[in-house]
Amino acid sequence: MKSFKFLIIISLLICKILSSQEKANKLTLEDLKPHTTHFKLTDDLQIPEKVASLLNSQLSNVQFVGMAEVHQSKQLSYFTTALLDLLKENGFRHFALELGPYSAKVLHEVSISPEETQSKINLLNRKYGKNNFPKIPLIFVDKIEDTFFVEKASELGYSFWGLDQEFAYSFEMHFDRLYAMEKNKTPEITDLYNKSKSIIRKVIF
Repeated sequence: MKSFKFLIIISLLICKILSSQEKANKLTLEDLKPHTTHFKLTDDLQIPEKVASLLNSQLSNVQFVGMAEVHQSKQLSYFTTALLDLLKENGFRHFALELGPYSAKVLHEVSISPEETQSKINLLNRKYGKNNFPKIPLIFVDKIEDTFFVEKASELGYSFWGLDQEFAYSFEMHFDRLYAMEKNKTPEITDLYNKSKSIIRKVIF
């Protein structure tokens, strides 16, 4: 009898899932309309008060907020900058990025003085990158608009978390940082370092 009840429950669940999937395949813009809010950021990248209240009611009840990745979107960078203020108000302290953990550390270092963030990121991208996106060391921090949210996160005291693998174009940058840690730079080590850098650039680019 227990098995029979169990099978009925499983069958009902499968029917419910299939029904949900069928409905999901037929979703229209009209279905989403009641759950949609249109708004524009202010000129100084603030979320309008009415929308901020709506977002705050949601943010106060969650521990994590994820944002969909939209490549090369200035609008996403603007929105991220604006949202960081609301997140801070609701107790968020960590900013996770699609970077490796060592790259996140570099990003933290270049943004310690927020007003210098843009020039320091540009310097890194010029030094280690090639032909702009995506051949830059700090992936997805390649536009001026991206530096806005990095500056904002730094100003608000967020810690940067890198949750991805180290991006291929960051290898040379990290290699230089390793070399800088070597206190006894013998001629042999320096020679190997220069040869290795040459190979890294040739292989990556």
